[in-house]
Amino acid sequence: MREITTVTCFKRQCITCLACLILFLGDKPYAQNIPVVTGELPPYSFTQSGELTGVATDIVREIMKRVGYSHTIDIQPWKRAIVSSEYYQFTYPLARTEVREEHYHWIGPIVEDKFVFAMLTSRVNGEYSLDRLRSLRVGVTRGASTETRLKQLKFNHIESVVGEETNTKKLLAKRIDVWFSTALMVHDQLRLMNIKQSDVTIVADDMDIDMYLVGSLDLEHDMVDQWQKALADIKIDGSHQRILQEYDVTPMTSMRD
Repeated sequence: MREITTVTCFKRQCITCLACLILFLGDKPYAQNIPVVTGELPPYSFTQSGELTGVATDIVREIMKRVGYSHTIDIQPWKRAIVSSEYYQFTYPLARTEVREEHYHWIGPIVEDKFVFAMLTSRVNGEYSLDRLRSLRVGVTRGASTETRLKQLKFNHIESVVGEETNTKKLLAKRIDVWFSTALMVHDQLRLMNIKQSDVTIVADDMDIDMYLVGSLDLEHDMVDQWQKALADIKIDGSHQRILQEYDVTPMTSMRD
């Protein structure tokens, strides 16, 4: 009887240890396998010399470092990234808009910006109201919040493309009249393509926006809170501001400021 009792206790101890091991390890693969996704969206995120970089990317990487998350950031066509963003995924950078508000956990803001209308300086003629802009061909990135915004504003002559580089080329070739993007993206895309800033003019501001890292609603609240706290710590200790300065980004930068 004593031998049976000893064996039984040993089995119970083994089961208890195994259960603890499962609890300890069980969440780790789950937490570490959540994709972190972005697109080619300079200066927020872009590939340079085969490496993913950008002001938003560096901020997100710093968050990941502080929470001990080692997953590689995936870069995808932005339309695809947006389609998958509501299902078991972190995605950045997303503009926080009313249409999107209830679809995500919001971590941020990580960068401040504004929606703007840009034209070739040589084609600017007078003031540009929304009514006047609606009559023109407007280029925008497919699947981006800028495309949604134009539809909200009742624009009918929208030409959607895969990225901002294509919009820039179309603007220079006069295949579109106006480019609708963010002030930071217009400014940086011109820099990347070695185009004089003076060759393009922001003819109208639309609205101020905050860019966020978002998590799909199926992610645990505790995890999202941990990432938000890491961002808060980054801002408190000056790391956030240092990254902004490295990319020459200041809140609400505009070519007309």
